[in-house]
Amino acid sequence: MISQVGFALAFGILVDAFLVRMTLVPALMAIFGDAAWWLPRWLDRILPDLDIEGDKLTKQLARD
Repeated sequence: MISQVGFALAFGILVDAFLVRMTLVPALMAIFGDAAWWLPRWLDRILPDLDIEGDKLTKQLARD
């Protein structure tokens, strides 16, 4: 019984990793184009403006 559950879990992970994430998601993003990155204004105001790679800091240091 445990091996059947393990096999089903492994098969599900393989399907998710290869079929969904490597084929369907890139295909849908290519179809939607810029609309795939659309963010509503109300959500943009709520979310914090994170500067993860430090681009804002390098621009600020270049100005000073």
